[in-house]
Amino acid sequence: MLGRGSVVARLFSVVIGVLAAWPMTAVSAAEKAASACKLLKVGTLPLVMDGNVVLVKSVVNGKPAYFRVVTGSNVSVISVQALAQLGQATKAKVVAPEYFSLDWMTLDTLELGDWAAKDVRILSGPYGTLSDTYDVVGLLGMDILGKFDVEFDIGHGQIVLYQPQGCDTAELAYWSNNYSLAEMAPDPTPRAHIRLFATLNGQQIPAQVASGVSISHLDEALARKLGAEIVPPADDATQDPTKGPIAVLDTLALGDESVRHAKLRVSNLYKQSSVWRGQLQNVSYDKDHVPLYLGVDFLKSHRLYIAFSQRKIYFTYEGGAIFQTVGPGLTSGREIDSISDTGIAGK
Repeated sequence: MLGRGSVVARLFSVVIGVLAAWPMTAVSAAEKAASACKLLKVGTLPLVMDGNVVLVKSVVNGKPAYFRVVTGSNVSVISVQALAQLGQATKAKVVAPEYFSLDWMTLDTLELGDWAAKDVRILSGPYGTLSDTYDVVGLLGMDILGKFDVEFDIGHGQIVLYQPQGCDTAELAYWSNNYSLAEMAPDPTPRAHIRLFATLNGQQIPAQVASGVSISHLDEALARKLGAEIVPPADDATQDPTKGPIAVLDTLALGDESVRHAKLRVSNLYKQSSVWRGQLQNVSYDKDHVPLYLGVDFLKSHRLYIAFSQRKIYFTYEGGAIFQTVGPGLTSGREIDSISDTGIAGK
């Protein structure tokens, strides 16, 4: 946890002008950077939590609806069912049980809170129900969110989009003088994922912030390799990811934040699976080498500023279980860890 004192305290108003300097007073480089930084708010997206599913209120072609926030997806998707209600056609279709093809199309208008755009290019697909409670018409991915710096503030029920100007060296955790900081991991598509490094039992591994995953998950094979204690699953675990085995780690660190005796659900993240790419193809998701997914439990217990502009993540612990392993209402609908314009992967 880093303490930044007066620098952060006078950093923003969401844009705070340059402070007048007294004669003969030395001004640090950090203070100069803070005073020059303009953090322009582009939009505030109001959230609704459906269990551990993150939904954003939206208006599609003038009709109110919800999108599910899926940061593991590099594209946004709207359902064929919703398009039919909007009177728009699509070529997307179910091609095999639990598999579907995707089709590019254009929405006339899309409003997410007070952010709005016209002629929005989006994928369409005939997926099933994403919520039993709300009218969820699609998935909001990184093709929209990744255009901006993104603040996740589930405690206050919002995602905020920013366009920073002159903030390359400024400290962007404007809400707190004490925060944790993590460098984002190198990524060939740097705004398509939210990736960082974690240190588990002294070994550094890649991790990904995945809001389509209700609870954080670690690859079981890696957990065993790191010497973690594996607590067997409940008798009724079957296919329920909230009742699978639990890994108990001596230490887990994300940037400056460290958790001792952390408990995470584990599963076989590197299993063989299939996607539809013109035909069914077997794929292995270990190609991305991301053995740790930080799910909605992590997002609920923290406030995060994803500074794509700096390749840094600022975050503060806000309370509650960092990694949730028990409790009601963890999931509503399918788990979604990744989507691309060539296929979908889920649990």
